[in-house]
Amino acid sequence: MKYLIRTVVLTALLGGLLFTGAQPATTQAGTAELVFTTPCPTPACPISPPTNPCPYLPSPPPADEVWFMSGLEVRNVSNLYGVQFTIRFDPTILQVMDTDSDTPGVQIQIPKGTYFEGRDHFIANNEVDNAQGIIRVAVSLYAPATPINGNAVLGFIIWKYVGTGVSNVSWGNKVETKLVDSNGANIDYTPKDTTLGCPAPPSYTGKVLLQGRANYKDTLVILAMEPCLPSFPNNLRIQSSAQNIIPDMPYAFTNTSGEFSITPYTQQEGNYRCLLVFQHGYLTGQKDIPRGGATNRYAGEITLLGGDVNEDDVINIFDLVKISYHMGAGRYNSVADINSDGRVDISDLTIAANNFGLRGPQSNWQNSGF
Repeated sequence: MKYLIRTVVLTALLGGLLFTGAQPATTQAGTAELVFTTPCPTPACPISPPTNPCPYLPSPPPADEVWFMSGLEVRNVSNLYGVQFTIRFDPTILQVMDTDSDTPGVQIQIPKGTYFEGRDHFIANNEVDNAQGIIRVAVSLYAPATPINGNAVLGFIIWKYVGTGVSNVSWGNKVETKLVDSNGANIDYTPKDTTLGCPAPPSYTGKVLLQGRANYKDTLVILAMEPCLPSFPNNLRIQSSAQNIIPDMPYAFTNTSGEFSITPYTQQEGNYRCLLVFQHGYLTGQKDIPRGGATNRYAGEITLLGGDVNEDDVINIFDLVKISYHMGAGRYNSVADINSDGRVDISDLTIAANNFGLRGPQSNWQNSGF
């Protein structure tokens, strides 16, 4: 209701031109621009909380969050009286922080710090849809306020980084985003869009084959910040499904060809030290990552050896006994089914017996780029 009342009043103020379906008869020609500015420098890549938070922020962000500001500025304009704009962004990378706790929803910062502060103005709309990535604003001066000439700040957006990558931040088309003079005529302008964020780091790729199988799907590959160790970490050995993965570690599952691709988290780029590989019933694998990250990120190919059905990273008599037990009728066990053909039989026992005495983690990658 509050927006309906505001819209009715503002329609009267602008002679029914700005928010009704009517189109002005004339459009000013000119060199006006709509631009995004940075009152404070945006965080450097990789994104991490800045050491000196922006002094213009209304409140300090939590220690583990990254906030920054964009100014919304019009330049080289003449006789500007009303503005309506729609800004779009990627909500998986950016979110807008609310600047008006007294009003329901999320709003950008108007009028504080803008041209409108201390001048007669009316805000018809100021709302943010963080789910869809849309900002909608409509504001007009009203008499006796004088028009805007030259350059002016129209608002501020406080952003929070929530994801990895780069978001386009764009002004809407010229139906959604309009500059209007004191007579209700459209003022022509050039929109200057921008991008915010950091490009995702290059992915680590490679291939993991499984002895005895033709389908190499669902082997778990993890990027860890700890150096590779002589034994596979026990807390990771049991992880076999996405919902159980330790949340601060990037991971991937291989496809049917055994290929994987893992994108490091931007904030930790350069800190990963070990590539860990796990598949039930097989010895584990690992690969050292150079300090600071690798330039060529192809890990190469590795074939995991089968038979470790009790998953202690060594193939011994206990594994042979367990496979033999599950060869019995009604005792099928998917881990003991090394070659994954739907039954536990002599083929699985032979794979394990041929690898008797071997230990993991394996590190014999072929054709590696690092």
